Formats: sequence, C-alpha cells, structure tokens
Amino acid sequence: VQLENFHPNPTINSCAIRQQYNLDINKTMFLYVGRIDYEKNLDTLIHAMAVSDRGDIQLAIAGQGKEITQLQRLVEELDLHQQVVFIGSINHNKIPDLLNCSNVFVMPGCSESFSIATLEAMASAKPVLAAKSAALPELVVHQINGYLFQPDKPDDAAVYIQLLADQPEVRERMGESSLARAQRN
Repeated sequence: VQLENFHPNPTINSCAIRQQYNLDINKTMFLYVGRIDYEKNLDTLIHAMAVSDRGDIQLAIAGQGKEITQLQRLVEELDLHQQVVFIGSINHNKIPDLLNCSNVFVMPGCSESFSIATLEAMASAKPVLAAKSAALPELVVHQINGYLFQPDKPDDAAVYIQLLADQPEVRERMGESSLARAQRN
C-alpha cells in the first residue's frame, strides 16, 4: 500500500465528495470497495442493512462485477434504496478521498487471501467491519481496529453495524489502531 496516497486527510471536502456519488452527508457511511462477485458476500451486508433497519446508516458499494444486477434486485426487494447505494467503478486515484469521507470500511468476503483494499482503508485510519474468514483476521483484530463477524450471518454483521454507527468515539479509536497496524505492515 502506498502510504503517501492512502492516509487520513482531514482537509478534504467530505460533503462535496459524498454528493458527487449521491451519498447522504448526514448518514454514517459504511464503504465497500472491490469486485462485486459472489465470493465477496455482499448479499450478507445488504441483508444486515435490512436487519439493522436504520435510516441513519448508508452502505456505499464501489465496484463492478457479475453479481451487481442480482444485488441491485435484492436492494429493491428489501426496499433499501435509501440505505444501499451502488457507486459503480471508481478510478483508483479517487479511492483515497472516498475512504476519507467514509466512517467505516467493510469487507464481507470469505475468500480473501490478502485484502489490499482493507489495508488501504486501514492506512486511511478507518475502522473495519470484516468477515471472520481467510486472511481478514490477520488484518482486523476484533474490538481493536474493527469487528469481525461470522461469514454469511447478517444478524451478526448487523450487531456490529449498529455498534459502529452508535459509537463515533469507538470508530475513532479503532481508526487510530487501524492506521498504526497499516504503518507496521
């Protein structure tokens, strides 16, 4: 990870960046960046958003892949179009700004051999909500720089979504821990 590109940037205009991607400036934003394919388990996050049933939280999904149509259909079926926003493909040089205007990074995939996207989010001082699977527990230490949820368990993910949304001071502490861990890697 190029730490000169991925780092906390308090000078960015978060409102302008969120508006550029049709994201609500007043909601706690959970961000996923990556391929939108079956093994990424994004359906688990979408179902977790439904379980949470909160209008003050938004999940932004940045990327493209084979599962996008099915996931968009799921969002429509669950009536989550205000809580889940598909951003589409993002130029890699725009990702640092998007990370900096988010509150939490999410990685629900259960087959991550090593998640560069998660490490980039950590370098940007973001807490991480990740599946307790594959290599993700090597990056995310439960209750230190984020939370690990059981893969394919939306109820479990929903518990941590709500905790992170309700505790900005915990998000900040976890983000600082993420940054320290990323700088060591």
